[in-house]
Amino acid sequence: MKHAVNDADRRLSEIYGEFLPKKILDAHMHLYLGESIPKVRGTGVFQLEKALPEDYMEDMLPLLPGVESIRLNMMPFPDPALNAVSNGLRDLANDHIARQIALDGSHFGAAYVLPGDSGEDIWKMVSVPGICCIKPYFYGAPGNRGGAVTIGEFLPESAWKVANEKGTPIVLHMMRRNLADEDNFGYIQQMTAKYPQAPLVLAHCARGFDSWTAVKYIPKLAERDNIWFDLAAVCETAPMMASILKTAGKRVMWGSDWPICMNRGKAISLKDDQQWLLGDEQSDYARVAAESIFAFYQTALLMDLDQTQVEDIFYHNALALFK
Repeated sequence: MKHAVNDADRRLSEIYGEFLPKKILDAHMHLYLGESIPKVRGTGVFQLEKALPEDYMEDMLPLLPGVESIRLNMMPFPDPALNAVSNGLRDLANDHIARQIALDGSHFGAAYVLPGDSGEDIWKMVSVPGICCIKPYFYGAPGNRGGAVTIGEFLPESAWKVANEKGTPIVLHMMRRNLADEDNFGYIQQMTAKYPQAPLVLAHCARGFDSWTAVKYIPKLAERDNIWFDLAAVCETAPMMASILKTAGKRVMWGSDWPICMNRGKAISLKDDQQWLLGDEQSDYARVAAESIFAFYQTALLMDLDQTQVEDIFYHNALALFK
């Protein structure tokens, strides 16, 4: 299903269009099979029975004027149904990514891991050709505590050990109050020190949808050279600036968060928290993807980033990390 552009999308893409490099690498996007995501299947942007790179291109290229080449880091979309290893859905979701890589070797992807996975299990997953990172998610945590789970409940230490030995990045979407949560902040400090060769990607500018927490806490972690950031679905400049300033832009990567980014609206900061402002297909909001790129364009202008720095964030940094 194609998500059509509207006047708001066109206006934004006309503004930022000349800023985009000819080639980009999307460091954070998802593919899925309908049967592996029963929680959201058939709702909102999840209408496909099988989401493929071609569907991504159909959606995203109208928002990326002038871009001639796109490479993808493809991650399974998380769902609680993947927790029951015996039902085979987790393996099915991972295999879907591996099959797309086999069809087009310019792309690569992630293995979805669960807290019960052993080091041997994870090593086997990341040894599949083209699988270059580890993706945990809070749905994997035991029990039913929703977003209240700590990172250690869904990211097993076995994943850290494999990441440290193999250099395989872990892409982390934390819960609770992002870095403002003491457990989150302390855990990241402890584990990145314990496993210094394990790259940790703090997705969404360390889930910095509320600008203040990103501005306050990112500088306290960003000097660790095994901590990276992606810009996926962030729609404000301050979290992006915080990530870029403290890493000289060398450990920051653009990502779309497709298909989530096909929603219309944006995440906005409210006080020291955040709220999603979303509309339906008939609204005059732009898509999250366009808002996010527009925010990065403004960030680049405010920070006076040169073309080399822009191309690094859109392409070369991710290529260096995921090898």
